[in-house]
Amino acid sequence: MTRSRFFATKNLVRLALLASIASVLMYFEFPIPFLAPDFYRMDFSEVPVLIAGFMMGPLAAVVVELMKILIIFFIKGSYTAGVGELANFMMGCVLVLPPVLFVRHKPSKRMLVVGSTVGVLALMLAAAVLNYFLLIPLYATLFNVPIEVYVNAGHALNAHVVDLKALIVLCVLPFNFIKGSLVTLLSGALFLRIGNQLNRY
Repeated sequence: MTRSRFFATKNLVRLALLASIASVLMYFEFPIPFLAPDFYRMDFSEVPVLIAGFMMGPLAAVVVELMKILIIFFIKGSYTAGVGELANFMMGCVLVLPPVLFVRHKPSKRMLVVGSTVGVLALMLAAAVLNYFLLIPLYATLFNVPIEVYVNAGHALNAHVVDLKALIVLCVLPFNFIKGSLVTLLSGALFLRIGNQLNRY
């Protein structure tokens, strides 16, 4: 999509509408209490982001991802000095860009499945690395609490969680696998069903 087409009025309206839907979905986040501590929260806000990417390309997906986070930031504020929002943006992009790039390169159900699989695996890897080396240590510093507090929250759900590495393997990875899988499955099914109708508007 050329720059002039991307910034056409119709596409700007699409971006704004999808970002608004994404922000509403993000607002209604919820924990998966049997799987991970409740500071890891599930939402379906990447579904409109993926739809934007399938319709208009990877730049549209990134723009909608950024817009929905900014909307929520201005509505709810931030308890993490922007760190949580930045992490959400990065991991959202990691999840949505592979399926968008695969489908835009060669539209087919096979490419949708392959791209979604790559996206989920990339999300799991990014979540593991970022949580272990950056996010949890940074949150511990920001809130002036020991890392063991986060480990203990995981231990309350799974007795095998005895250190940060175990928290990542037993809580963070499964949580992101489920989140990524549900988001990509729902997005793919929705786009296959109504994608042609969406492209008319």
